[in-house]
Amino acid sequence: MAGQARRADAGGPTGVILSRYDDSNISVVCPWNPLFVTEARVLRGKWNSDRRMWIFPRDETPQIRALLDEIFYADGSPAPGIDILLDLNQFHPGGVLVPALEIAGRRIVSIHPDRSGCQLDPQASLIHGVVFPEGEGLGWSPEAFIEVRYLPEEYLSHLPADQRSAVRVLARHGLDLDELRRHELAASVRLSELRLAIEHEELADPGLAPTPLEHPPSGPVWRLRCRQNPDGGRQVIVHLDGCMSTQSTRTLTTEEVVDLAARDARLCSTCGAYRTARALGAPTMPGYKNRRPTRDVIG
Repeated sequence: MAGQARRADAGGPTGVILSRYDDSNISVVCPWNPLFVTEARVLRGKWNSDRRMWIFPRDETPQIRALLDEIFYADGSPAPGIDILLDLNQFHPGGVLVPALEIAGRRIVSIHPDRSGCQLDPQASLIHGVVFPEGEGLGWSPEAFIEVRYLPEEYLSHLPADQRSAVRVLARHGLDLDELRRHELAASVRLSELRLAIEHEELADPGLAPTPLEHPPSGPVWRLRCRQNPDGGRQVIVHLDGCMSTQSTRTLTTEEVVDLAARDARLCSTCGAYRTARALGAPTMPGYKNRRPTRDVIG
């Protein structure tokens, strides 16, 4: 891959090497991959910036091998991955209770040890509905949807026929490094625009028609509009033209809006989703100070 050559020129690894580090640990050298970073931390991995490698406890070796096999080919190029939207009520019909929700060997939803709530995998997001502890297992509301990112594409071929209708593919990742860099560059240009447009839109009259933004020829189009909040603050709505709209449950800072848009720009380059985010001008709503924004409309 041309991208692999460029990564090598930049000093990054192009292959995958798992080796003994010392009597208690193993080391892994591999190309950067978002799923590997997330799962490495779950497996007690620590990044050694001086030696540019991950260090893991030796007893995690089987899990590390399985993770590397899932994410990378032998030459270090990333295996094809998918993002999916999962309808929980179709995936487990009839209110089936499960102790944890697992997909392709990954624990997507689990119950906190004190049963105070549920915990999502870092590469998953609750798009709509509620998931909660119920009895000895998990329960969820009608129309509960979870987005799961970076699953191995071959997962679909192993899915039982009666569960396939519960899964919708949102995006496919070939993860060609050159293509990723092009998307990241285009997204960074649009993010700079978005930051300025949010500041401008804060001064606009509520109810104005969405304002088109300048944008590169490829990728989603961002539009902004501003309206009054019931508490007297302003609501800046960020649209990415394409399919769905969502609303956060609390006021977001400018940085949070930009972060959401950056993530959506990567997703939207394939599936064309768009997001609505509350931002700027209104105080944080009580009870939501430290919560992640929840998307609550499915298109």
